[in-house]
Order: sequence, then structure tokens, then C-alpha cells
Amino acid sequence: MLSTIRNKATSLISYVLIGLICLSFALWGINSYFEGAAQVDVASVNGDEISYERYQNQLRNRQQQMRQMLQNSLPEDYFETPGFKRQVVDQLINEMLMNQTINERGYTLGDEALAQQIKSNQAFYTDGKFDDERYRRLLVSNNWTVKSFEATQRQQGAFAQIERALQQSYYIDENELDDILALKNQKRFVQYFIIENSSFDPEISDDEIIEQYEGFPDLYKTEDQLKINYLELSVDALKEDTIPEDEVRLYYDENKAAFSKPETRKASHILIKPESETEQARAQALQKANDLLARINTGEDFAEIAKTESADKGSANNGGDLGVITPGVMVDEFEKAVFQLSAGEISEPVKTEFGYHLIKLTELKPEEVPPFEELKAEISEQILEDRAVEQFVVKAETFKNLAFENPDDLQPIADQLGLGIQLSDWITRSAGKGIAAMPQVRQAAFSPAVLDENLNGEVIEPDENTLILVRKNEYKDAKLKPLEEVKEQITALIKSRKAQEMAQQRGEELQAKLQKAPDDWDSLLESEGLKSIDFAQTREGAQAGDEQAISKVVFEKPRPQDGEPVIDGISLGTGYVVYRLDKVEDIDHNALESIKPEARDALLASMQQRYGSDTATNVLESLRETAKIQIFEENL
Repeated sequence: MLSTIRNKATSLISYVLIGLICLSFALWGINSYFEGAAQVDVASVNGDEISYERYQNQLRNRQQQMRQMLQNSLPEDYFETPGFKRQVVDQLINEMLMNQTINERGYTLGDEALAQQIKSNQAFYTDGKFDDERYRRLLVSNNWTVKSFEATQRQQGAFAQIERALQQSYYIDENELDDILALKNQKRFVQYFIIENSSFDPEISDDEIIEQYEGFPDLYKTEDQLKINYLELSVDALKEDTIPEDEVRLYYDENKAAFSKPETRKASHILIKPESETEQARAQALQKANDLLARINTGEDFAEIAKTESADKGSANNGGDLGVITPGVMVDEFEKAVFQLSAGEISEPVKTEFGYHLIKLTELKPEEVPPFEELKAEISEQILEDRAVEQFVVKAETFKNLAFENPDDLQPIADQLGLGIQLSDWITRSAGKGIAAMPQVRQAAFSPAVLDENLNGEVIEPDENTLILVRKNEYKDAKLKPLEEVKEQITALIKSRKAQEMAQQRGEELQAKLQKAPDDWDSLLESEGLKSIDFAQTREGAQAGDEQAISKVVFEKPRPQDGEPVIDGISLGTGYVVYRLDKVEDIDHNALESIKPEARDALLASMQQRYGSDTATNVLESLRETAKIQIFEENL
């Protein structure tokens, strides 16, 4: 609802727009409006530009996805690294290349397929039903318009069609499938034991500690630290606390149309597809549609007929239910028919590119305007925010101009704008609290201009509603920590390294003994107090961690010859593993034949999917090799 208010609040937004125009004149000059504003691009792909704005939107979306996926475990400054930014640009380049290919070859996703694709996303559902208002609200909150989102969905759907075609082009005969199944079901009988690093407690001399301390001093230095003075101009700080109710009421009365809940229509349909493109087939399909309509008009249930007769299997199971019909989603003929029906009314057969539809309008909610009391709090908050935005736009111009005119002092800026100069706690290049939790602030604070030349930093814009300017207050240089402070850390490091070396040395000694006398396996382990562990016999049976690392090595080893086991070892992070491969057992023909068809089908589908993905990746790499791509690193 807030987004609706924002979009329709013409009386207040007009002032904001005037302010933005004034700001643009101040920053870029009047000539830019006669000459045309220069678009900033981050890349060019075969002559098509990727704009800075699109890059920024993708950057924000990717950050949000990674925060959710990794539960905010990534440090904030990760998103400022060149590697992360380059990943986002590469993703946009790949999308551009695929879109160019899709457009050149005429691939497209039809309206009905697009609607089904969007409605398959459960994020847009409320209480098990597609929620059009939720759909639009989620798009806005993720920086999408309906038009841009649906255009992207069309492109992604077209790409998915290409990938499916590649998957379906992959052919594997039954003999090849049997060979793969045989490898997957091969058993390897292995025993192993681990010489744990933790079983060793090496002695560390003071000389070794000093050698490490003096040889790698950068590991044991404090970070340089800084306190900063800063100014912050933000919409939130400019927002007033309250607004008189009569102003809120006036705004409500003047903008009732903007607050109305639009009419919603829900519909079901029965689709009859012609069996071919001939006139006769189309006539037969139309006749069938008319026959079904006659049955419905004599009392048969629309939903039951849809379940058995509709060619749209996606909706047929739900009695033909399509949920809320949103303008612009369905093909024109279908949409026009829906918006001409009354509640409960069933259309005559409607012809579209997909066939003939019988459409029933199952629900019609007329347009309504929520009462003032329901919207009062939201309108009040929006007016306060719009007024704060209006002030911010005007003050932002002054803030930036004063920052340019006063490069070595914050006070004139603070005095003219009525801002307080604030002081941070100690911060480092990698961490800070409060305002210094933002990597942009730390980056500006430790810039040469601020740190070495005692100037103000560049104006920072962490978002569209905030400006920050920083200046050095106090600085502490990095210094080597006292040995006593890091002695325990160094001792632990050297002990861990030496323990690993001792475990490997001992493991290799026992491995050499067993290679000479493999029959001594049990007696040797008993004398050493070691435990023999049975390895999971198949590749898929290996547990995560050490056993998977062992599995990778074991299944690459040649088979034992002449009854002699293969004995070898592998160094892991936790210790040294010695293993004994006694025999390899292949699945026999009868067992191979008894593998269930669904297991064979699942393997084939998995291989097809991998093939399709790999081939699509190869196609993309080929496109990149032949494309003319420029990346403007200075704009990232």
C-alpha cells in the first residue's frame, strides 16, 4: 500500500521532482539538458551496453541473495571486493549474450507459458492462492517493475527451452547405461586406520618461537586504527515526528482514487486444442467446445468437466482454476472475454492461438476504497517521509557543494546545514561499529587524502537517502605485538605443523612395513594400539569429510593383482591415513538387470541434465570467445 501511496501522491512528489531537477542542474549544468545526459555503462557486449543502473540493481539483488543464503555470515566488505563486482558483471554479460542469441533465433515464451511459469513460484502465493497484490509488492521490494520482471522471465523461459532441447538431444544406449550403473555399484573392500595429529605432543623451543615471530612479523602486528569525525545527512534524521490529522484527512480526500483496491477477477477455463492445424480439426475442436458448453448449461459441473476434458493439464486438476486474472498476463482474446463476463457467467467458445476456451468467471470483487482510519497511519508516515525527502534533496545539493568548497574542514558544512559533527570509536580497515560498520566509510577513512593529506574524504552515498562525509580525528599506526602477547598463538601454530609432520612420518613408516608384509595388518595395528576401520564399499556410501577424500583415492587405484592387497596412504588435515584395498567386486549381470526402471530413469535424467547444463555452459563460453566484450573497470 505504501508503494501505491508513493506513486500516486502527486502533490508532494511534484516538489521532490522539482528538487531533483534543481540538483541535476547544480551537479551537471544546464548544457547537459541540451546536449543529452551521458549514460554511464559498465560493459558493452557486441555493441549493446550494460548500464551502471542495471549493474547496481543486480549488485543489490546478488548481495541480498547471498545474505539470505549464507545467513549474513559474509563480512560486509566482501561485497566491495573487485572479485565480487566482477562476478556480477560477468553474470550480466552472460545474460546479455544469451538474450542476443535468443532474439536472433526468434526463441520466445508464449503468454500462457509465461503465466504458468510465474504462478509456479510459491513466493507469490497467500493461503495457497496466487496473490496479485503480493506479486507486485515483492517485485517492487526487489527493484523490479512488472514489465521488466516478466520480460526477464520470458528470456529465462526461452533459455530453459534451449537447455531442455540440449538435454533431450543427449542419447545414451542401454549398454552405456549398464556400464555406468556397474561403476556406480562397484564395491571396493577396504580397511584403513588413521594416525591422528592430535596423538603427538611435540616440544617447542623458545628459539623456534622467536624464529617464527621474527621471520613473519606481519602476522603478529596490530592493525592501524583511526578515529573519525563525520557528518551525516539522511532522510530519517530529517523526518518529523507527527503531522496534524486534518492534513492527513485532506490528503486522503484528494487522493482517494490512488488508495482504491482495484477490481479483481478470478476465472476457470476448459481448453480444447485442435488435433492439427487443418480447418477440419479446428472445426471439430469448436464443435467439442460447444458440446461441452451445452452439457454445462444443462447442469453438469464446470470443474468436473475441466478435470476430464481440458487440454490445459496444469489447471485441469484444479477444475480449470486460473486464480486471479491480471491485465497483461493472458493473451488478448482471453483477457477481453474475462473482463466482459459477470460473476458466475460462462463464455461462448473463445478462440486463441492455443485452441478454444470455455471461460467461467468464478469471482468478481468490485473496486473499493479502504476507510480513512485504516489508512491514516500509512498516509501520515508517507507524508512525513515525502517531506523529509523534499528537504533532503535540497540539502543534499548544499551538502555536496559545501564539501567541494571546504575540502579541509567540516565545521562550515555543519554550521550551514545545522548538523552536528560526530566522533566514531576506534576503527580499523576491516572492522568498525556504528557508521564505520559500512565498508564504504572505512574505505574513505583510510584513503590517502584523509589519512595522509588531512583532507575530508569524498562524499559517501551508501544509499539514495544518506550522505556521509568523514575526516581524520586521531590515528594509531600498526605495530608489532609484544612476543608475550602472541607466544601462545605461535606455539599452537608450530605444534600443529610439527604434529602433522610427525603423524605423516609415522604413517609412512607403518605403510612401508605393511607393503612388505601385508599379512601383518592385524598384529601391527594391535601392537600400535590402532583401530582398523571398514570403508563404505561404494562411492555413494562414503560419509562427508575424511571418508570422501579416502574414497576419491581408493576408487582411482588399480585392482589388486594375484591376491595381493594394495596398501597406500594419504595425508589429511587431521592426520595420515593408511589403507588396504583387498578386492574389487563388480555387480553381476543378474543384479544389473534387477535394478529398478525408476533408478535407471533417474540416472539417465541426471546425466541428461548434466549434459544440458554442460553444453549450455560450453555454448556460453563459445559465445564469449567470439563476442566483442568491453568491461569498463573504472565504473565498477
